[in-house]
Amino acid sequence: MQPKKLSIHHSRQLCDLALEAGWSFTLQQAQLFLSATDCALGYFDQEEELLATATLFPYSHGIATLGNVLVKEQYRRQGLGRRIVEECLASAEDPLSSTLLIATPLGYPLYQRLGFTTVGHVLRFVLENSPAESNTVIQNTPQVFSDGNITPLEREPGDALNSLLVKMDETTFGANRASVYHPLLAVIQAGRMFYNQTSQLTGFALATKRSDLLYVGPVIAEDAGVAEALICSIIGSWHGPVRVDVLHHQNQVQEKLRKLGFVQVQSSPLMVKGPLALPGQRNRYYGILDPALC
Repeated sequence: MQPKKLSIHHSRQLCDLALEAGWSFTLQQAQLFLSATDCALGYFDQEEELLATATLFPYSHGIATLGNVLVKEQYRRQGLGRRIVEECLASAEDPLSSTLLIATPLGYPLYQRLGFTTVGHVLRFVLENSPAESNTVIQNTPQVFSDGNITPLEREPGDALNSLLVKMDETTFGANRASVYHPLLAVIQAGRMFYNQTSQLTGFALATKRSDLLYVGPVIAEDAGVAEALICSIIGSWHGPVRVDVLHHQNQVQEKLRKLGFVQVQSSPLMVKGPLALPGQRNRYYGILDPALC
């Protein structure tokens, strides 16, 4: 059995496979992932049913992320997962790159055997309903600071603003993720930007709708106070559940989320294969873009 490249035309099959695995997943996510890379692989049976997938997102500066590693339930424990991950990793142009992933409990032993090392954790926070005390906290979180203010992001930002967001993300994450941002910005539900006194963009948060849930990420800011305000601003008018995936070392933002009524429901290992010293100003990275995109 040889893997085939996936395209956006396989979005429904990828979505169905993720839903079978119990993931919170939408067709829009699948379309975003498959339009952001040409390193998505799948194994199919003779009837062209998708049996297993893995997706590599190669960025700049020798950084890549691995995601959407899925195997149909009746085909698990037959080596398909390992084979397709190895095929995906082999497709990387730079063999010296650092490949990041956020591991599921099912996939963690496999990644360990393949040489991935845990370098941190990503904590999933979920707000199921907006309690009254959360609204009070949100209302008391400033939108205007002595050194800047928060403004809404246009639903369809122009090329100049796109470039600014990509550049800030690159400085923070340590690699250029324009291939992801271009399709992402076309489907965002909401966004907020922080401008300092000299009208420079120094922070932003984006949010996408996933069924009835609002996923907030990435959240990039010059300090935790701005990150908290960006999150409060973006969820202030949302009615329904909210999810934010926060890096383990961002303690102040975690505490703010708990005050808002969020509950930590999961802690997932952040793993790396290759050089472990990650680039970028990761102290400014509060909410991740997506578990598949890290």
